[in-house]
Amino acid sequence: MSEIKVDKISPQSGVALEVGDSGDTITCSGTPVGFGGGKVLQVVSTTLTGDTSTTSLTFVDVSGLSVSITPSSTSSKILVFGHACMSCTTSSRFGGWHIRLMRDSTIMSVGTTSAATQLDSAGGGLRYDPHHSAQSESFHELDSPSSTSSLTYKLQYARTNYSAITVYVNRMGDIVTTDYDGNGVSTITAMEIGA
Repeated sequence: MSEIKVDKISPQSGVALEVGDSGDTITCSGTPVGFGGGKVLQVVSTTLTGDTSTTSLTFVDVSGLSVSITPSSTSSKILVFGHACMSCTTSSRFGGWHIRLMRDSTIMSVGTTSAATQLDSAGGGLRYDPHHSAQSESFHELDSPSSTSSLTYKLQYARTNYSAITVYVNRMGDIVTTDYDGNGVSTITAMEIGA
């Protein structure tokens, strides 16, 4: 294999610079720079098909709904988005939940340490039908972590303080029969966007 080392390659005036011929494979072992930003460099995603639940008044991780990504540059941004299928059991119409997006231990969206003192959240909802009701909590965040270390993005949830209820992900609050009560699917996706 031949190798040529130069500082700069410039086309003739008025002529487009062409590298290789049709069908050739061009390999770049280094990190391309100067091509403009906004490129998607990598994508990681997790889909949660099973159900999970909590009765906690303080935020806990939604088991199985997290992704880890290692940015290739400190200038990269991370776009995180997805949704969680939520419901809860309650004997009153005021039962509900709080949900928030985290980067490791950093809160990425509205939320406090204790849901019991919180009036609103990143996607909390009220559930009115005690038997067959669920809703999708969608979220997105454009993060600038300034890091090349592994980062974990995850969802946390908690119940409201109105009554002792159970909050569910991926199932209806009160399943009467599996013949017509279906389960949900939740996802979280992280994309590295080049600067």
